[in-house]
Amino acid sequence: MKKIFILISALALMVSLSAKGSYYRFVEMNREREFVGVEPVVEGEAKKIECFSFKYDKQKRPVEITSMTKMKKRDCSLAGLGENIAQLKIEYKDTIRTAFNSVSNDTDSFAVTEVEYTAFNRLDERVPMRGNVYRMVHFFERPIIGGETAYEEDFTMNWLNYGEDGYLCDDLYGVKQYYLEFISEGGISKVVSTRYGGEESVIKDNNGVSQILFEYDDAGRLVFQTYRDMMGQRINGANGYCEMRIARADSEGVMTETDLFFDKEGKATVNMSGVHGVKRSFDVNKYLTSTLYLDTLGRVGASLKGISYARYIRDKEFYVIKNEYFTSVKDSVKKTPPMLKVEGVPMFFLYSEDYVYDKSGFLSEVKK
Repeated sequence: MKKIFILISALALMVSLSAKGSYYRFVEMNREREFVGVEPVVEGEAKKIECFSFKYDKQKRPVEITSMTKMKKRDCSLAGLGENIAQLKIEYKDTIRTAFNSVSNDTDSFAVTEVEYTAFNRLDERVPMRGNVYRMVHFFERPIIGGETAYEEDFTMNWLNYGEDGYLCDDLYGVKQYYLEFISEGGISKVVSTRYGGEESVIKDNNGVSQILFEYDDAGRLVFQTYRDMMGQRINGANGYCEMRIARADSEGVMTETDLFFDKEGKATVNMSGVHGVKRSFDVNKYLTSTLYLDTLGRVGASLKGISYARYIRDKEFYVIKNEYFTSVKDSVKKTPPMLKVEGVPMFFLYSEDYVYDKSGFLSEVKK
């Protein structure tokens, strides 16, 4: 009898844990344009920090992602979808499409998955994403080979944006529909994203770009992207560059990630902030600790706002409590002495921002 009771208790615990879901420090959109949790945390720690809760269906696909502070819903910019989003709800519809193949004189089959995203704020009110998009729908189509879905093969995806009225609408980039091709070419994992208008014609987005080529490393991390025109040729975007290369390094628990910008000729150039490189540093828990700006010669530089370096200070529960901003440009009038050195370069203090939270972990004030 005791064994049966223990077994029932264990099963109840498993069901309970499944219902509660999993917790992660961060959420991001991966190569397959799926939202995934990054850096898992146990429930005990989740109760003390800002994190994300994931709930899954029987196929282990996320159906609900909730942004939380000390286990209470909080509004945030969830995975870059937009401000004031506390929860993302996800629904799936799986079907099979068949098509006659005139080359093999046979019927090809494809597994089609429709994924629908809707967003809500902490008051459970429906809110827009990526501008004025109220419903974001992804259609994945993968070949079926030998009766099984070939997940390792090349596949495609249609991404459609719908407004509050239920009709296709422009997102914040001025695009109604994206067509994505996921391909492996010469051992390199690539994604080609093409912008479309409402009438299935290729268009330019707000950046003057019709197509973006993304390349990923073996870990699924973005390492390269380039802008293209309607003919697939390299083009400089309105943001000042054509190509972005991402370099990563990891040393003694400190990870750095550097974005470098180049024009369509492959020459070093600057982005809209006036910098050639953006070097970010992270701690062992993957929290951002600092940002350093570089010029076209790879040296420490300054943005158009005069900022060269920013550091982000967190408390023991990883809440940002202060941001400090510095410049490498010496003020010839004030002649203020440098406050610190970064990579051997003297840094002069500009200003700081202090963040104050209430007992529940919600931001209550920003002091400048």
